[in-house]
Amino acid sequence: LATAGIVGGTAGGLILPIKMQVERQNVTTQFEILLGSAEKAQQRIKELTEFASQTPYTRDEIYQASRVLEIFTEGALSTGEGLRLVGDVAAGTQREFADVALWMGRLYSSLAAGRPIGQELSWLEEIGAISGDARKRIEELAASGKDITRIWPEVVKEFSKFDGMMEKMSKNLGNLLLSVRSFFMENIIMRWGQGLDSVLSPLLTDFRNWRKENSDLIETMGD
Repeated sequence: LATAGIVGGTAGGLILPIKMQVERQNVTTQFEILLGSAEKAQQRIKELTEFASQTPYTRDEIYQASRVLEIFTEGALSTGEGLRLVGDVAAGTQREFADVALWMGRLYSSLAAGRPIGQELSWLEEIGAISGDARKRIEELAASGKDITRIWPEVVKEFSKFDGMMEKMSKNLGNLLLSVRSFFMENIIMRWGQGLDSVLSPLLTDFRNWRKENSDLIETMGD
């Protein structure tokens, strides 16, 4: 039993760091495609990691929300005050960050393109993000035909009651404990995963190349 425990613990200690490294690489690659370069992707990850430390959300939740908002708003809401707005609404309505990012992103995109916004406003009203009166005002803004740069600042005002919600919630005990866990995962487990990656990736690459170059040999294996 002791041996099994040691083996299980060792396996678990390897799997988690590798899993974190794989997920981080996938996110970085997604941002690289969206932003156009590896440098911009790394900078975005750095900004979002710093942003996450001031919120009640995990880094992964922040990364996912930013990616969705980048797609829908072409950068308008995926960082800085735009991301903070979405996070404050999510915190204030107790909804998943990714869900609020999706619908806020869709709202921005539809307003910018002059498309109907009924579904987006219905969802935001259902979760308590906007009132009936606020919905009417946003609908009037959409019907005005004005450019999104003039419409959106007025839309943002309708969510002002949620200003500062993430920061307030981040000071609660549960979220303070989460921040300690996030620090441990990012600065210890993640670095372990990066170290394992530097050893495993070259070996796995060599194996893949060997497999391609020796397909005939592999077919005879087991005969």
